[in-house]
Amino acid sequence: MGTTKEGTAGAPAGNKRYRHLLSPLKIGGVVLKNRTSFPVAPPHFLQGPETFPAEGFMTFYAGLARSGAAYVYLDQWNNPLQRTVGQGDSLRMQFFDMDDPSVHNYFSQLADDVHYYGGKLCLGATIDFPQGYSFNGGPAFFGPPMTPPVDTEQLPRERLEEVAAAHVEKIRLYRDLGYDMVSIRLEPYMDLAANARTDEYGGQSLANSLRFPLLVAKKVKEAFGRDFLIDTIIAGESLTHFTTADVCEMAKLAEGLIDIIVLRERDVAASHPTSFTFTPGEHPVVGYARQVKASGAKVVVAVNGGFQDPDELEKYLADGDCDMISMGRAFFADFDYMRKIENGDADDITPCLFCNKCHGTLRPPWLTYCSVNPVMGNEHKLHRMVRKPDASRKVCVIGGGPAGMYAAIYAARNGHSVTLYEAKERLGGQLAHGDYFAFKWTIARFAHWQERQLEKLGVDVRLGIRPTPERIEAEGYDVVIAATGAAPGVPGNIEGLLAADGSVADGIWLGQDTWGRVDELGKRVVVVGGSESGMEHAMYFGENGHEVTVLTRQGEVASDAAKLHYITMSWVVPGSKGFDGIRPEWAKEKYNGIKCLTNSTTVAVTPTSVTYKDADGVEHVIECDSVVICGGVKPRQEEAIAYAPSAPAFKMAGDVVKVGNIQTASRSAFAAANQI
Repeated sequence: MGTTKEGTAGAPAGNKRYRHLLSPLKIGGVVLKNRTSFPVAPPHFLQGPETFPAEGFMTFYAGLARSGAAYVYLDQWNNPLQRTVGQGDSLRMQFFDMDDPSVHNYFSQLADDVHYYGGKLCLGATIDFPQGYSFNGGPAFFGPPMTPPVDTEQLPRERLEEVAAAHVEKIRLYRDLGYDMVSIRLEPYMDLAANARTDEYGGQSLANSLRFPLLVAKKVKEAFGRDFLIDTIIAGESLTHFTTADVCEMAKLAEGLIDIIVLRERDVAASHPTSFTFTPGEHPVVGYARQVKASGAKVVVAVNGGFQDPDELEKYLADGDCDMISMGRAFFADFDYMRKIENGDADDITPCLFCNKCHGTLRPPWLTYCSVNPVMGNEHKLHRMVRKPDASRKVCVIGGGPAGMYAAIYAARNGHSVTLYEAKERLGGQLAHGDYFAFKWTIARFAHWQERQLEKLGVDVRLGIRPTPERIEAEGYDVVIAATGAAPGVPGNIEGLLAADGSVADGIWLGQDTWGRVDELGKRVVVVGGSESGMEHAMYFGENGHEVTVLTRQGEVASDAAKLHYITMSWVVPGSKGFDGIRPEWAKEKYNGIKCLTNSTTVAVTPTSVTYKDADGVEHVIECDSVVICGGVKPRQEEAIAYAPSAPAFKMAGDVVKVGNIQTASRSAFAAANQI
């Protein structure tokens, strides 16, 4: 936690520096505590089979309000099909049985918790149509994500009022349980070409097509008054359906009914920005917001998509580009986000990696987590996971990679005296590639943030030293945390790869040896190993003008990568109808046409050739100028265990425990430091 700094008027420094971001916003008779909100970004695995909000779910959502969100968006999640049909992680998401009155008790408690922290609770509720009917008729979706559509009839116009009235009654229950506002999605009605109706609700004009959802909004306002707020979430422009000018027209049509418009980026990839797709400070959605504001529409305009830097947020608000900022991952990465801003400690905010693992991975284990915030998903369990220190101890951390740095940070925050040893002349460990791979800038930002935290916390960092166990023992540490990391893995079954002494043969590169030396590689590069790391190296080489071929034994490249909103699906391809599908990052033209050979087993290498067998066992030779081996890593466990006798207490963290990623490194470091 940061210390409070006083401004010239005796207020915390953040209240001066971030005056617009921290200022309340009055809408009708409702006052939002600041200019932030939490959008449609629910972590998928906070629950088990409970049909009510379990403790982990309730603690997490209350924590969003505690973190600073002025209002928190929560979907209804009451589709009984959620656990029976669908694909991937949708089967494992939460389902709330709102037909059980006892479940309502927990929603009342959840609303009360959010209110305790000064936040508001917003319901994301679908508009339900009678069985067998939909607004347009034809195929319609009624199940959870990725379920097939159901054929329906178009609901007669005289029954649309009935649907609107039923929606009001559904919302009434949540309003009575403590919800403060509702979200009504107008975006599905913005596609005039998809509107098959021929009556006054048809797609002849935007006013006609929006007539029905605005009727629903009108009924909600009539039932609950102007102080029951309504927001709508919509892309600032669409690849296929509508322009920003259409959004401006919608904003004017919705005056007096829709209180807040939350604008997102134009497509599913852009609205989930990653380090591959997002350049710091460049938000097209802000441009959309400016146009809506300039249209004169009387509505609060919020923007969403990759926002975290408080100086950037303050500028957009101060310049009048928008009225609110909608953020998900900023709150995930640091549960003290707004508190640090208020106290003048904005520089201490933990930077998000934009890895989107908080959104799900589409593969087990089914956990809700953040790569840089090991508390996420565990808030309700911290009372038994964290041991409160009974005294300050002398702690030694061996290794300055992400796990070692985080272990030192958490131990120092707990009041211990910490010394960190790193064998190299710089900190970062495997995070060092972030300084060289242009698309991994968030990794570099996080590593340098860790370095600054070590300095601020007074950790004694000793670089260029690989201490012996005897030296550590002689210095009298109470606790040793070994975070010695992992060494590059070198396959032992490839002819020509190893020299007689077991080292890598001359002229063959290991992946990490190319960092900062990419200009020393020849024009044609073969990467042996098509994991996520192998593909990132291939992209690094391709972006620097090399012609790259990747070989992998797997049936796909980057098979170990997250399948959702990351490297495997980072951009939308424009097509004849505006949208042609989602593509992996490495398919972009700027990587110089990386060639991927799957189901290919490398059998021999020389500095200028690679021999491999294809799926049929046929042998092929690729002539090249450089060969780079990306064969994974192996933990330096023996080196770590050697330190065990050096202090009364010994712990390990990071890859030395089990090879993983930044998330597993941070979680194990948090565990080690908080068990002292």
